Amino acid sequence: MDYGALEAHLRSRAARCYPRAAERRSIEGVVSLAFCIDEAGGPAAIRLVRRSGSELLDQAAIECVLKGAAPLPAPAGCISSLPIRFSLP
Repeated sequence: MDYGALEAHLRSRAARCYPRAAERRSIEGVVSLAFCIDEAGGPAAIRLVRRSGSELLDQAAIECVLKGAAPLPAPAGCISSLPIRFSLP
């Protein structure tokens, strides 16, 4: 399955989900998540595959997927690893 639209959606959301405390401390990183998308387009069974080294970013990535506008732009199914990059301009 092609998850390009989903990756682009989450990439744009990552900037809005960036924790202010992490921004103030100039913390950057990549979090990889595994999760499923249900028939309604909502996320389910989210888990960390690779941590960023910052609990702030790890939690923000999970919340970013959970609070993303449903339906997510991808077909129902499970994703084994999707990176979410938090980087400062």
